[in-house]
Amino acid sequence: MKNPRITVLQHTGNYLQLTYQADSNVKIWSSAYTFIDQKLGNFMAVIDDHIIVFPMNQDPKHGWESQFSSYK
Repeated sequence: MKNPRITVLQHTGNYLQLTYQADSNVKIWSSAYTFIDQKLGNFMAVIDDHIIVFPMNQDPKHGWESQFSSYK
């Protein structure tokens, strides 16, 4: 998928705005945007070619079942 991004939908936990050191083995696969298409930052990242990171914490009411996302 060329230039992928994730749209964060309802009932998600807080988005964690992470930064990575310049010399890290991290590939950013997608970015997070607001509902009005403003870029928040990196979202899906692959660390050391095998660890996939979605920087979200769980929703206090719905737990991890609240994690909804779709590719745009």
